[in-house]
Amino acid sequence: MSTTRNSLLLGAELRRLRGGRSLREIAKLSRQAPFNQLGAPISIATLSQAERGYVEPTLDTLATLAAVYSVPVCRFVELTRSKRFVQQLEPTLDDLAQAEERFEQEAKASDWSAALTVALHAEQLAAEADDTQALCDWRFWRAACLHYLGLNEAAIDILESLLHRDVPTARLSQVFSLLADVRCATGDVFLSEVLVDKAERCLPDEVPTDVTRQLQERRVRFRLLAAWADPAPAAAADIREAFRWVDSFLHELEGERRLALEIQRAQLHAFLDNRLLAVTQLEQLAEQANEMGEPALELDARRAIGAIERRFGHLKAAGSALGQAEQLMFVHGRDLSHDDVFATHVELAALAHEQEDGVSAQRHLRSCQRHHPFLSRRSPSVTVYERLLDRVKAA
Repeated sequence: MSTTRNSLLLGAELRRLRGGRSLREIAKLSRQAPFNQLGAPISIATLSQAERGYVEPTLDTLATLAAVYSVPVCRFVELTRSKRFVQQLEPTLDDLAQAEERFEQEAKASDWSAALTVALHAEQLAAEADDTQALCDWRFWRAACLHYLGLNEAAIDILESLLHRDVPTARLSQVFSLLADVRCATGDVFLSEVLVDKAERCLPDEVPTDVTRQLQERRVRFRLLAAWADPAPAAAADIREAFRWVDSFLHELEGERRLALEIQRAQLHAFLDNRLLAVTQLEQLAEQANEMGEPALELDARRAIGAIERRFGHLKAAGSALGQAEQLMFVHGRDLSHDDVFATHVELAALAHEQEDGVSAQRHLRSCQRHHPFLSRRSPSVTVYERLLDRVKAA
């Protein structure tokens, strides 16, 4: 049996989605209701071969696996590239103008699986029309959809291929910006900062202020992620530089976007050993998020308080903040992303481990395991989670 690039990508994604479950468990589930009513069951041998890239499952089998893993079947489109599969999913759109209108609708609704299907079909239309510019544009949007679906390696392949094409300068800046986000999602924060610099250099002389502001927001986010990811103390010069970036444009923002940046800014204080100031500001911002009806931002702020208190050894205070975060998850679970819930359970597991509460640590790690296959990025929480698993197993 031989492998192909696409079958290997599909295999890697199937393996990731399976998580800690055995091949036998998945095969058994595929034969049980309601999954056996949605497609074809899969054997242990076939699933094993599919995960290693030796076979490409049929459409019926992929439908079953999508149901078992609770993901849209469109998630596998890019990875299989099966002509039969795409034909069954592609919308009935006759020209690029219709495709653009439909894509905007799906993107506005954040239905990235449907948007990916439109982008794939639009690429075919652009290729048939020999429209090189439109082809590059739709490949860019296909990469964006893949990134939002968590298929970052496939997105990287497309974006890096665009860098070797005759892409207009304005689009090239967007390619570098998106590639920075994707690289950050895979854990390469340093390269993400380099790519943001390249994106800025590609900007035309006259560019909307909001575009440069978005690049600065990326810089702040990447610098904060780098600080959380490195267990060694962050360089004070790097943190102060991030403060200057935030303060240069924070006053121009409003609403949810401003609040999100203020939460990031408050966390920076902790890396200059200003724990009390960081916690005080985050408490105020958490209350503000609550008043605005933004549970995700409130969770972000309270989780950050817990992480900072734990970092400084104040375990009781960390427990209080994370207890509030856990209550938020209970009340607003459906409105929160897998990334937010996963990160919060990681912090709760880490705290329980430091308090030598093995039962609670195991409970939160099991919750992490359930959300892990659906993460959109490799955040510092993933690294903490992997370390915790090793420690718990060693214990």
